[in-house]
Amino acid sequence: MKTVITTIALSCLFFGAEAQQTIDFPSDTKTDVVEQPATEAQFPGGTAALMKFLSDSLKYPESAVKDNVGGTVYAQFIVQEDGSVTQIVIARGIKDHPEFDKEVIRVLKTSPKWIPAKDVNGKPMKSKYTLPVKFSPK
Repeated sequence: MKTVITTIALSCLFFGAEAQQTIDFPSDTKTDVVEQPATEAQFPGGTAALMKFLSDSLKYPESAVKDNVGGTVYAQFIVQEDGSVTQIVIARGIKDHPEFDKEVIRVLKTSPKWIPAKDVNGKPMKSKYTLPVKFSPK
């Protein structure tokens, strides 16, 4: 359903890699993950391509359609030096509806490689990214 991503463009622009709620990743990643690199990680093709990927891939949970439920899921993940998306977790989901969380995780696991964050010397580096995904019922 196309109504899933009604405000993702603005959300991506305003939230980007800024965490709404910080969560703990495994201790082995804390030392080498940068939260504010010189150049942020980005989806190949930019925000418009990310919106299209999410719009084409996300499926509105059937139970939520029946109950006319919507809201925003905040996913956090690591973009590795090679651009792969790993360690996907939900920072904040939609209360009493974990099916939205599962759908966001499912889709992010199928994400193509991102353009990794870079340090001041242009070297690719791991970074944490927060992505808000808004689900809006018809």
